[in-house]
Amino acid sequence: LVSFIGWGFLNIDTFSQSGALGCAAAIASLDLIGQDDFLQNVTRIQSSHERFVARLENSVLAKGLTRIEVQGTILALTLNTKSQGGYADPVRAKVAPFFAEKGILLRPLGSVLYVLPPVCIEDVDLELIYTQLELFIEGLSYEKKPNSWTRPEENYCQILKFWQTLRGPFSA
Repeated sequence: LVSFIGWGFLNIDTFSQSGALGCAAAIASLDLIGQDDFLQNVTRIQSSHERFVARLENSVLAKGLTRIEVQGTILALTLNTKSQGGYADPVRAKVAPFFAEKGILLRPLGSVLYVLPPVCIEDVDLELIYTQLELFIEGLSYEKKPNSWTRPEENYCQILKFWQTLRGPFSA
């Protein structure tokens, strides 16, 4: 997969890739939304993420990140790596083994780590994830580089230009 990573658009909707399993997950998600404490749990997780972000921003580990973002229950951290970032950033190969060893499944997209906890996660488990994120960031060797974040439409244009260099211009 690593050798073909530049050939495709990797940010495809999870439910479209998984067939029956994805549909079962979607139905289970709808069941969770119907529970009385759903919004309380979303708020609790978002608040927990925001406290973790404040903790990161006030520590030396902030130098290891170029961007931190919280959207509801999603926490996204862009690692400050020596490479240019993007989907093929070599740090992605270190992420899965490091966290899987601790029983944590994280979705790396190159140098971006996404924490997408289930709504039923307990605070103690969130803290475990945060602690392991801090240890992972601390273990990286990085050098300060300017924030290279672009808007999503700019990323799409870069991918489209790359694809055109491989396949030629698109025709309608």
